[in-house]
Amino acid sequence: MARCAQSAVCVGDAMYVFGGWNGSAMNDLFVFDLAQRKWTQPAVRNAPAPRAGHSMAAVGTTLLVFGGADGEGTFYNSLWSLDLSRGNELCWTEHTALGAAPSPRSRHTMTALGPGSRQLLLLGGGDADGIAADDCYVLDVEQLEWMAVPAGRGGAVFRRRWGHTATSAPRQSDVVVFGGHDSSVILGDLGVLDTRSMEWCEVPRREGTAWPQARAGHTANLVDARTIFLCSGGDNQQLSDMFFLDTESFTWTALPGAAPARCAHTAVYYGAQQQVIMFGGIDDRHCFQELMIFDVSQAQSAALLSSAELTTTVTAATAETRVTEASVAPSKEQPLADTTALTRPRKNSKPADVPAWLESLGLSRYTPDFAREKVDLDVLPMLTEAHLRDSLGVASLGDRLTLLAAIDAHRSSTL
Repeated sequence: MARCAQSAVCVGDAMYVFGGWNGSAMNDLFVFDLAQRKWTQPAVRNAPAPRAGHSMAAVGTTLLVFGGADGEGTFYNSLWSLDLSRGNELCWTEHTALGAAPSPRSRHTMTALGPGSRQLLLLGGGDADGIAADDCYVLDVEQLEWMAVPAGRGGAVFRRRWGHTATSAPRQSDVVVFGGHDSSVILGDLGVLDTRSMEWCEVPRREGTAWPQARAGHTANLVDARTIFLCSGGDNQQLSDMFFLDTESFTWTALPGAAPARCAHTAVYYGAQQQVIMFGGIDDRHCFQELMIFDVSQAQSAALLSSAELTTTVTAATAETRVTEASVAPSKEQPLADTTALTRPRKNSKPADVPAWLESLGLSRYTPDFAREKVDLDVLPMLTEAHLRDSLGVASLGDRLTLLAAIDAHRSSTL
């Protein structure tokens, strides 16, 4: 099924996809065989509650899932694991970890601290009030213990955010963070957390060099010992650009061609074939269930396989191997069950008043609430997620995210 805000990791020759959103939260598990290009849906017992915006990481053959939200106001801080070595006897296990667990949140990151590491670094996220977090935790997987750690020492600190990426660059023991949303604005900064000293350093922009524009909901994957591949995401509209980041010189290289324009997708790196596998995501109109392949070796030779070619190839390879009607095998994009949920407005929208603005978003049912609270176009940029939920009665997470993105666009247009 088409989805966004799911999680995905690569273990061996397989990509595991869990949960996500398409009008409602999901808790299904699918496996894509990266060598055979086939989808399967294994039988799994005791699944976590449906969720989106959660994080998932692999430690050996164990998947670990933390947090997320159900789209109806419930945010989680539960920790779950799935032991893939059990073959046909897969069963999710909920854990009560030692230490002070992170608060309930979604749209955070959880990053393994290098190949073979049994420690996971959790950064940021957003809570039920729409407030971005600036805290940092390390999970010791062996001891199942959380430790709150400082994200920065000596002045420079990690800036609160959600919807960012945090990519381990094990050669330098660094975690590289880009972009996200700080509850007020979309970010385009680049920072590095040295996991040995827990020192945070912001990388300054260099005049005359390439630099990705601010975004959230993008992906960033380590594709060799020093290079991160960043693509797509959202900045009030969906982006389709691609960059390499050299993690030794911290210089960006803009790549030719275009990635699929979307945000809240997932991407994993399949080292055996030097490929980045992108799945799902959302644009202004649809959630997607297509799977796209980016050939890193060709990109490093300044060549890019076109999205159309890749989609045709993967679709042809998987169309005959769908195991159930609910398979997420690639196909044409599917409309959302609620076409307003999790959408993003276009930058050039210029509403005459708030009722017209709400109608353009497909959310005119909230017009009486905005009128009751005397929200006009001047007040609009001041609204927060807490205002939307508590004062204006916007209970659905999808509607709140749609409104927040539109408020950002309106705020930018008035500057």
